[in-house]
Amino acid sequence: MPLFSVRELIRMGYLPETAGATLVEIRRYNPLLFDFVLKRSLNVNGKRLSTVVFESRRVFNNRDSDAGCRYGAAVRVHVHMTLEI
Repeated sequence: MPLFSVRELIRMGYLPETAGATLVEIRRYNPLLFDFVLKRSLNVNGKRLSTVVFESRRVFNNRDSDAGCRYGAAVRVHVHMTLEI
């Protein structure tokens, strides 16, 4: 059961109509990617989530941070994604 209705977000003007079919298709195959793309695509009154929200490298690179690697383990995640909406 989806937490977000793509149709409702389009109706409210938070997503462009052209993104609807793509987002629904992504949700069918990869709910985590859907969540990421949805949040990157939201636009409320010309405002979007800051890109810093989606940048996690600083979390894993900062060993002194509470959110960083507490046990000295090196965590590296490399993701390459191309998506046209």
